[in-house]
Amino acid sequence: MVAQGQACLDEPVRELSPSAIVHEQAKREISLLDLSTHHSGLPRLPSNMRPADPENPYADFDAEKLLEFVVTYGTGKPEKPKFSYSNLGVGLLGFALANRGGKPFVELLREQVLDPLGMSDTTVALTSEQQMRFIQGHKTNGRPAHPWDLNSLVAAGGLRASVSDVLRYLEALNDPQSVRDATGPGRYTLSQALEDVQKPRVKVDAALTMCLGWFYRPEDQTHWHTGGTGGFTSYAAFSRPRKRAIVVLVNSAGGDTGSPAEVIGRYIGERLDGRKAIWPGTAVCT
Repeated sequence: MVAQGQACLDEPVRELSPSAIVHEQAKREISLLDLSTHHSGLPRLPSNMRPADPENPYADFDAEKLLEFVVTYGTGKPEKPKFSYSNLGVGLLGFALANRGGKPFVELLREQVLDPLGMSDTTVALTSEQQMRFIQGHKTNGRPAHPWDLNSLVAAGGLRASVSDVLRYLEALNDPQSVRDATGPGRYTLSQALEDVQKPRVKVDAALTMCLGWFYRPEDQTHWHTGGTGGFTSYAAFSRPRKRAIVVLVNSAGGDTGSPAEVIGRYIGERLDGRKAIWPGTAVCT
């Protein structure tokens, strides 16, 4: 949408939101860039999130509750906001873009990204055929887990996808020109967007930089991200210099030792780099 001139990275999120969200401008406002790089000052989750069903905690957090929080909290930000990962911030970003686009977030995403890339196995509401292939998630204790429905914060992790689809997306990030060379409307702006999301934006520390949504490790020139909902964890990484893409989807929730998908994904990366690595969970004799 930025490439198409429908939004600007430095645009205040207030300007993309329903008119009722905020009436007065703050001195320093949360922008789309702040939300995408997790430098908005927003908390990880909204304070008025009181799930009726702990097994599906986001399900009843609808647009009305999201707007209620933002109206109360405001859209101002601290003078020098630090990096702080916020599911709320990513959810608000998707909500605001959908409002600007005039259609539900999933429809907008399908129109702008999924359909042009041929990602037909990425969605929120599963078809009956996809439901048959949808793997059962598990809690850390091994018991079955209820998949989460993220409602108004769907952009923060509400998508279901196959490994093939995520790999297709990472292939496009590795070679945006291939999208530009393809046929179909919007291919030029999508190609530009695939380049723009990879650009380092805000340095978090010596080992980590934030791009638009993606984490970036300068040490090995790798973009990566993890995900986790009830019963599932995920890891995706790509490195253009290495022409590499890694996707790991695990039907188990993360625990005290971290995300199973991330542990496996990093192991794969280390092995591909030729470094010594021990398979997660292997007993080590000393």
